[in-house]
Amino acid sequence: MKDLSETDIKDLFQYKNIIVVIVVIIAALLFIHSSYSGYQNNLEKIKDKEKALEQARIELQRWEEAKNEYKQLVNYFFKDDSIAFKKYVEEKAKNTNVTIDSLRISRSEKDFYQEAVIQLKLNSSYKDLVNFIRELEKKNIDIKKMSLKKVKDKKLRINLNLKAVLIKK
Repeated sequence: MKDLSETDIKDLFQYKNIIVVIVVIIAALLFIHSSYSGYQNNLEKIKDKEKALEQARIELQRWEEAKNEYKQLVNYFFKDDSIAFKKYVEEKAKNTNVTIDSLRISRSEKDFYQEAVIQLKLNSSYKDLVNFIRELEKKNIDIKKMSLKKVKDKKLRINLNLKAVLIKK
């Protein structure tokens, strides 16, 4: 290896400004690269958070839709009260000119709900009976058994078993 002589150092010294500029440029490039990498990482994190936020919005919208569906279903079912079921049947019978001769109600417990059964003896015209049944269809009332017997002019004697699901509170 050769030792650096004084002339070599003087020759190098004349390039000091260029060397300083190159060192500054390299330092600036390293700083820019570091900043850009940090920026890219932050940008990716922001994009990930935006995706998560959008997914959260979609989930929130689904929950709102489910809540609205639940409200509609709750209005369709009777709430843990067979008396409400009985009153509903009596009201619809009265509104459709159906005469109730007898009414018996019974309840049975299930895991998450109750079933209420009403046994009815009715007098009505066929047209009024159809209107009565249409009213019952608006709630979760099933007709389990029905028998018709003609009694007088256009009058029928009807035996009807109705079942409804009662939601437990």
